[in-house]
Amino acid sequence: KDDKPLNTPIEEEFRVGVIGLAYNAETKNIQVDMQAVSDSQESEPDFIDVDDLSGDQDILRVHISPSEASRFAKRASTVVGAGRLPCPFCGGPIDSRGHLCPRANGYRR
Repeated sequence: KDDKPLNTPIEEEFRVGVIGLAYNAETKNIQVDMQAVSDSQESEPDFIDVDDLSGDQDILRVHISPSEASRFAKRASTVVGAGRLPCPFCGGPIDSRGHLCPRANGYRR
């Protein structure tokens, strides 16, 4: 059972904005594509062509078996269920760097 604590501190490589899932019946594998949140002011696309990597976007592609996906989903559910402390002012989650609280006029908490 995968219930050991995560190594901390956890430092992100990038924040995920768009997630894509695909199943390959021939290899019986699941493909998960995760694209970083765009730094531009443009809205996030409804569809991304992850096979076109000509831009400078960060994309993580993972191929896993259905049993690995099941184990990952159980672990992720446990981690997410543990939650983060809520902000006492706005109720939003506070990450390790604090957060910009809209009820405190954008001051970090």
